[in-house]
Amino acid sequence: MAISVILSDGEGRNGSVKVLKKDDMVAGIAVYTSPIKDFVHTKIKATHPTYGTQIARDARFSGTPDVIHNGTDTVAWTGSNLSGTNFVFDSTTVAQAGTKSISATATVNNNEALLTRGSALTVASYVGITGYVYTTSWGVNSNIQIFARLAGVVVSSTVNLSNYIIGTSYGTWQKFAIPFSALAFTSSTFDQLVIRTIGSGGSTPDYYLDTLQVEESAGASIYSITPQRGHILSLDTLTIAMVDAYDTTLASNSVSKISYNKFLNLSALTTGIQVVIYSKGDVLESDLFKHHLDIVSYPNCTYNIGADATNAYIVYTIKFPHPIELDARVGDKVEITISENLSDLLSLEITGSGGEVDPQTLVEI
Repeated sequence: MAISVILSDGEGRNGSVKVLKKDDMVAGIAVYTSPIKDFVHTKIKATHPTYGTQIARDARFSGTPDVIHNGTDTVAWTGSNLSGTNFVFDSTTVAQAGTKSISATATVNNNEALLTRGSALTVASYVGITGYVYTTSWGVNSNIQIFARLAGVVVSSTVNLSNYIIGTSYGTWQKFAIPFSALAFTSSTFDQLVIRTIGSGGSTPDYYLDTLQVEESAGASIYSITPQRGHILSLDTLTIAMVDAYDTTLASNSVSKISYNKFLNLSALTTGIQVVIYSKGDVLESDLFKHHLDIVSYPNCTYNIGADATNAYIVYTIKFPHPIELDARVGDKVEITISENLSDLLSLEITGSGGEVDPQTLVEI
């Protein structure tokens, strides 16, 4: 039976509620209140603080790099096993350059390699870390993590290499470029780099590393799609628009002359256009686009093309199956990173669109 209870709310008003035993409850739909979100449709272009919205530029590294490790082909930083004994620092199985590389094919979850420099490097004098990875096995839970230390103390955030490579592209050397902004250094210097194998449930990756180096200048430009300060963007569409001097004369009456392994007239990229989506304060997904087929293979992607007598454009439209919430209050955003020469394109811009709302205007009903 129902039990009547009188509650005092402390504000001089009498109220009453009924507390029901579970056995007295009847089946029904649970109803709760939710704020009304008054979204306004918004388009936000990926923007760089220096270069604006134009991504078609040369973002290659320059200057004199500091060689970290190349399989001992030359004298560089000293490699050792920090956790486990399974990293081999002079493997001759495969090599991106020279005859040797670092082998991690026998490593297991949480095995770590330590690369140590004879003296510390100044963070402000360099801009990023590049290298090559060659995978032969990669599972659902596989990853390779990289972070920096100073005299044994961690001085950077941990970067997942899966944000910069395609782990399942077996049997080929993939170049990656990690800007220092991604490492978020907490010290002005560092002298060690740690490489950690991640894998569980039988999905530990098998891989090799080669030609690792710290880059001195330029390169790795990061463009961001960010909601207004304090706002939430419900991202539902990503548009990639590029223009190039290109002849799109029909290959037949119905098929446009678009090469699967190019972007219009631009040859396939090496490191690619990296797109990372941060949602709810964490990485939701990461994608690499190196040529036309990479983008059109993305689910729910469509494209259209057009041309005049000289130039052609192509616009890719990616519709997400469900809107992705980007909350500026926790640093959510879409980051687009390039680290090679895209200046052969006449134009490249990326736009995110969806509903945007100021949480302070939410109405509870």
